[in-house]
Amino acid sequence: MLLLALDTSGPSGSVAVLKDDQVLSESCWSGATSHTTELPLQVQNILAMASKTLDQVEAFAVTTGPGSFTGIRVGLSFIKGLTFAARRPVVGVSTLLGLAMAVPDGEYICPLIDARREEVYGALFRRLEALQRQGLVPSVILEERAVRPRAFLEQIRAELGSSLSPSFLGSGAEAYRQEILDVFSDKAIILNEKFKEVRASFVGRAAYLKMKGGSFSKGAIDLLPHYLRLSEAELQRRP
Repeated sequence: MLLLALDTSGPSGSVAVLKDDQVLSESCWSGATSHTTELPLQVQNILAMASKTLDQVEAFAVTTGPGSFTGIRVGLSFIKGLTFAARRPVVGVSTLLGLAMAVPDGEYICPLIDARREEVYGALFRRLEALQRQGLVPSVILEERAVRPRAFLEQIRAELGSSLSPSFLGSGAEAYRQEILDVFSDKAIILNEKFKEVRASFVGRAAYLKMKGGSFSKGAIDLLPHYLRLSEAELQRRP
C-alpha cells in the first residue's frame, strides 16, 4: 500500500511517502513559511523523490491534534481536498501517538506537547512485545488531556509506582524538564532534541497499523480535529 502522511500540528511540518510501513521519502520544514504555502510544494517534492504520482497514492494519514489549532485545520483541510473526490482511505492519527511511535525502545512512553498557559498536552502509552508482534500501535494507559505538567507527572508516578519511569519526549518534555526530574529524579528518561517534533514518517507507520486493524475513514468526511481544549478566541467569548 502506498501511503502519503503529513503533520502540520506544530510550528514544524513534515510529509512522507511510505510503502506499507517503510519510508520511501520524507521532507520537513519549520518556521519561515506557513503550512498552507509549504504543503503543496512539499507533497509534490516527496512524490517526485519517491518516483510516485498522487494518482498512485492508495491511502492518506494526517495528525488530528492536539497541537496548533490553525496548523491542525490546515492539515485536515488539505487532506480533505485531496481525498474528497477519490474517496480513498484516510487515517487520523493523534499527534501524541505520532510522537510515541518515534521512541526506539522502552515499555512506557509519555509524549508531552507544550500547550502554553502552563499546560501540556500529554498521554501515557504502553508498548508491549505482544502488541508489537501483532503489528498494533502502543496501548493507552492514561488518556490524552490538557493538564498542568506537575499534576500529570504525579499521576503517572502514581500509576507506575516509584520504580518505573516512562520515556518522556516532545516540546513539553523540553519545557518542563526540571519538573520531570523533580518527580522522577534519577529514574527520569528524557529523550533529546531529535524527538521534539512529530515526523510524518511515524504518523504514516501508525496509520498503516491502524488500517490493518480496520480503523480508517473514506474520503475524510468523518475526520475531525482533536483539540483537547477551547481556542483562545472561544475562551475570550466565555462569560
